[in-house]
Amino acid sequence: MTCIQITHPTDWSGSLLSRLFARLSEHVARRRSVAQTIAELTVLSDRDLADIGLHRGDIPAVARRALGR
Repeated sequence: MTCIQITHPTDWSGSLLSRLFARLSEHVARRRSVAQTIAELTVLSDRDLADIGLHRGDIPAVARRALGR
């Protein structure tokens, strides 16, 4: 009788899943940081924003750019 053993590339799959999870975690952390930056800048008055050279409409773009995105 012939016995066939089927093996799954668990090392490859684990590595792929690990990389996928790491990228997802980085993405979530980046989005959280952007949201926090937006929240902090949003509470500033228009005058305070003008003092640092920003307009209220610039806040989302500035927050994303600050994180190198």
